[in-house]
Amino acid sequence: MIQSFLDTVHHCVQQYSYLKKPGGIYCKRQSLGTRIPITGLLVVVILLSNNVLASDLSRYDAIQALSYNGQATYSLLLSEDVAAFDQSPVEDPTAAEGSLPQEKDATEGLFTLDFPKLLLRDTWYVLSSPVRWDANDWLKVGIGIAGVAAVTLADKPVRTQVQHIQNGSANDVASQIRQFGGSYSFATLGLFYVGGEIFHDPPAKAVFIDGAAATLVASGIITPALKYMVGRARPNADQGTHYFTPFSNSNASFPSGETTQAFAVASVIAAHYDSLWVKASSYGIASLVGMARMYEDAHWTSDALAGALIGAAVGTAIVHFNEKRRKADKETGIFITPLLAPGTGGIAITLVR
Repeated sequence: MIQSFLDTVHHCVQQYSYLKKPGGIYCKRQSLGTRIPITGLLVVVILLSNNVLASDLSRYDAIQALSYNGQATYSLLLSEDVAAFDQSPVEDPTAAEGSLPQEKDATEGLFTLDFPKLLLRDTWYVLSSPVRWDANDWLKVGIGIAGVAAVTLADKPVRTQVQHIQNGSANDVASQIRQFGGSYSFATLGLFYVGGEIFHDPPAKAVFIDGAAATLVASGIITPALKYMVGRARPNADQGTHYFTPFSNSNASFPSGETTQAFAVASVIAAHYDSLWVKASSYGIASLVGMARMYEDAHWTSDALAGALIGAAVGTAIVHFNEKRRKADKETGIFITPLLAPGTGGIAITLVR
């Protein structure tokens, strides 16, 4: 039905103008000077009914060539608020016929307003998540809390064993590994962004964008807030495993900040790449960060576990949330294009999915 309508419109635009009489619509031959205004009027009418066309065409992939009988054609491509003037090459009309609009990169730009908007949106999404949790989500949270509580029983024995293996070389290694929960993690995200720009790799750039958001929410908001509210003494304070001064800055052992950061970045990388070795490497290094902090006697085992759960949960949630939005940005779009060439004219409707 739509194709028949387009054929009729093209025929009338090419040779005639519309003339409404009782019993139907007829055509009256007009000159080329009147075809162009008629074409423009048709485009305006179709644009106003764009939503109807979208619903009708959403089941099909339709491509109309931006050339006609080997002639150069000029098209005004309208998509949202973007207008671009394009000329199809005369020399190779078949190339235009087989070409599709390039898929746009839906990853937010670092130096645009999209980036701070994303940070605010992701922050609100994560912090307001509890109001959207269902019974299954609350069950997962409960299991996590119960797991951390159970591990507290092993805090003192594990610390005792770790202190027995202290040596100078291991201290140096632990000092370097813990940086993956600090400066090294930021450098890693930066390298992903640079690599994404150089090699035009949207997933790599998305790692930086999502990693920055996960860092802000997990390491910048949630973990510091818990540290202040819980106020647990560090192992090296020799106050025992159950010494707490809530709402105090003097004790900030629970949860581990470096471990939170390491797992936030690791979960973002792992979520963007399906390769098993990427996932294993990311989470493996993050786990070493938690172990390094325990080795340095800065955190209990349960502190590291809590930080790992927070970082991984926030990072994974942010990636899934942002990827849904990016996918939606690249969903079906309709391009309505007037076609003008010597001796002819018409319109093209292109559905991109």
